[in-house]
Amino acid sequence: MLCKLESCAIGCFAAHEYPRRFQRGIAAGVPRLVIGVRRGSLDPLPLLIPELGNALKLLYVLHTSRIERAHLGRYESPWLKLVQVGEFLARFSAFLAQDGRHDLWIADPESGAQLVLDRHHVLYAYGPLDDFVRELSAAGFERGEIAIPSPHAHHYHADFDADERAIVGHFAWRKSDLRHSDVQWEEPLSNTEGGG
Repeated sequence: MLCKLESCAIGCFAAHEYPRRFQRGIAAGVPRLVIGVRRGSLDPLPLLIPELGNALKLLYVLHTSRIERAHLGRYESPWLKLVQVGEFLARFSAFLAQDGRHDLWIADPESGAQLVLDRHHVLYAYGPLDDFVRELSAAGFERGEIAIPSPHAHHYHADFDADERAIVGHFAWRKSDLRHSDVQWEEPLSNTEGGG
């Protein structure tokens, strides 16, 4: 299994593993959950998606590319059914879970409910928080702090370059430019980004 995020402990970088926890919080005045995602997997994302409904949109944000700067951007999917979202996640699960070049938003635009898997492999949940907490608790997640490690490093693996090409061609995406907050850096890309 390849590593998406490493953290540094006692001067040595190693694959970062979040505990099976979630915490309630508020971002820009909006209540949300912050959830630790298992290293190398999308767990618990597929468990929570049904709480959003059956008419969904994806926003795939490719902020870093190892192969083609023209791929960089925000990709909005057409309307999708729950089963189509599940098929997309099944097809690209390893790429999404083990490579740090992207963020993924899954949303019900009508209700505003959304799940956001970010480059740090943390899941943010907005909307029916009590329903999400019920599902998380039933799956063995506990309440507790989730913190992005500092310092840390992101990895972008050559093994997933074909998946980058495939994902940007998967749907009839509506592509737009990255927002300033999406951009990691302006310089040529390398396999590892150090950060904190």
